[in-house]
Amino acid sequence: MLKSLEILFENDRFMVVVKPQNTPVQATRAGSISMLDLAEDYMTFKCGVENPYVGLVHRLDQPTGGLMLLSKSPDATKKLNEAFRNHRVEKKYLVLIQGHIVPESADVCHYLSADSKANYVTVSKNPAPGYQKAILHYRCLRHDTWQNQPVSLLEIHLDTGRQHQIRCQMSTLGHGVIGDRKYGVVIANEPLMLWAYALTFSDQKKHYHFELPPSVEPMQSIYQVTTD
Repeated sequence: MLKSLEILFENDRFMVVVKPQNTPVQATRAGSISMLDLAEDYMTFKCGVENPYVGLVHRLDQPTGGLMLLSKSPDATKKLNEAFRNHRVEKKYLVLIQGHIVPESADVCHYLSADSKANYVTVSKNPAPGYQKAILHYRCLRHDTWQNQPVSLLEIHLDTGRQHQIRCQMSTLGHGVIGDRKYGVVIANEPLMLWAYALTFSDQKKHYHFELPPSVEPMQSIYQVTTD
């Protein structure tokens, strides 16, 4: 086993784990170890469960790191998937973007069309056939400078969960995500500055809230300033 699973919380129904950046959620053609592989290995070798069940409740793009929820039974998978579909789960992201964004808080609506073969999403500002509505809300936590370039650290809440939504919507606004080689801007040889940092949901009448500060620089240092 090349990696170990970092677990923030676990009960008999689900695990809240840390997804490292550039780790796929599921197995890929390249054969890279995935989050499901790590979870199954943990259940098998650490917990002694033969033929363990691990359910995928939601996805993160491969370059994105942060909080991820995995289920441990078919019933938990069904209930948590329903919660996501019915918008009863709140996910928040931290993202470092190019430029000093104005206004510092806004709701953003676009229409997205995903090309699965090209793994690319096209954005329209107006409704169009084959395009799905995508809505996010951002709040600027800090304007800063990195590598002599203006940057902004945003907290983003998604109303919809479209493929590459944050990355392509911010790029359309003219504020590409730092480290995004598909839609954004590369200032140095940095990873994608997008981090799933907060997760809030209920399960079996219990309320759960988790937060995980980013571990990638320079987002980590800029975020730390906002909390000091």
